Amino acid sequence: MLKLNIYDHKRVVKTYTADTYEIPFGLVEDVADLIKIDELKDMNDTELFKLICKIVINMMPTVREMMHDIFEGITDEELRKTTVPEIATVIMEVFAYTITVIKRGGGSSEKN
Repeated sequence: MLKLNIYDHKRVVKTYTADTYEIPFGLVEDVADLIKIDELKDMNDTELFKLICKIVINMMPTVREMMHDIFEGITDEELRKTTVPEIATVIMEVFAYTITVIKRGGGSSEKN
């Protein structure tokens, strides 16, 4: 389950959830331009999280579009009231899910 909190002065005022999300190939291409794929295998979770934060910051328009696609109904104003670490966590979970599907040798015809 993917989850993103919206805050008002450190108080959660709304939470968006989604079951899954499948990454479009174009997004994979964009991310690949920012990272060295062969270095990923040697990263621990902390290093991977820092990399995801870098991706979030360097790809704001793409990340915003992705959050709109994942969390139906979320507004740009609400996105301004969440945190980069929470968005990075969502992205990490989406990539982990995608890798799991690829390892299983299949994909889903369903898109949420």
